[in-house]
Amino acid sequence: EVEEETGLRGVELKQFLVTTYHTYTENGKHILKESHWYDMVSDSKQTLVPQVAEDIHEVKWLKKEEFAGILNNTHPSITDVLHLI
Repeated sequence: EVEEETGLRGVELKQFLVTTYHTYTENGKHILKESHWYDMVSDSKQTLVPQVAEDIHEVKWLKKEEFAGILNNTHPSITDVLHLI
């Protein structure tokens, strides 16, 4: 999923963090999506490529200190994940 949505390859999963859930509607059906989040490492020198077809328009690396600047434009379940890092 990470490679598909960001273009990042060679990701190594480390510690499991949390499972989150969110809902969306697709073709008139209500969908519950379960996501499993992990601490990961990879070569940060790779070029990141957003998956525009999934409405992802920008991907970039952030330092922990920069998280506060994006939290007001982040889904609540992802905000919960960021607080675990």
